[in-house]
Amino acid sequence: MAVSAWSMIFVALSGILGRYVYTQIPRTLEGKELSMGDLEAQNNAMRDELQKAHNLDADSMKRIDTISHTQDAGEKASILKSLVALMRDDLTRRSRIHRVRTHLRSKGIPAAELDDIMGIARKKSLLLRRIAFLDTAQSVFHYWHVVHLPFSIIMFIILAIHVGITVSLGYVWIF
Repeated sequence: MAVSAWSMIFVALSGILGRYVYTQIPRTLEGKELSMGDLEAQNNAMRDELQKAHNLDADSMKRIDTISHTQDAGEKASILKSLVALMRDDLTRRSRIHRVRTHLRSKGIPAAELDDIMGIARKKSLLLRRIAFLDTAQSVFHYWHVVHLPFSIIMFIILAIHVGITVSLGYVWIF
C-alpha cells in the first residue's frame, strides 16, 4: 500500500486515540485545564452532598467511590497499561453503576432521590477516574502530538505531490 494511504490510516487512528485521551483531561467550560486542587475540591463537594443531603452511610459511599476502577495510589502504571485500564473502565462501568443502584435500592431509598444520587455518583466516578489518570493522560497527549503531527504532514505533502503530478500530466477536474 502507498505511503500516503498508510499515513492517512495512522492519522485517522491516532486522531481517534488523541480525541479519546483529550476527553480524559478535565477542563472548564472555557477549555482551561483544571488543576489537581480543583478536581479534589469538586470531589469533596460531591462527597459532602451525598453524605449530608442524602444521608448516605460509609458503605454506600465506598461503593460509589469504587464505581471507576483506578490504579492504586502511588502506583505508576505504564502508558499502555493506563490506556487499557481506561478503556476497560469505560466498557465495564455500566455494570458497576447497576450494582451500586441495586445496593442503594435495597436500603429503601425512594426512586426520585435514587436518581439524584446516581447522577452525582456517575459524575463522581468520572472525576475520580480523571484524578487518577490525569498525569498519564497529559503524558499520552504530549506523546500523541509527536506521532500524529509527522504523519499528518507526510500525508499532506504526498497529497500535494500527487495533485501536482496529476495536473502536470494533463489530468484535470471536470466541473
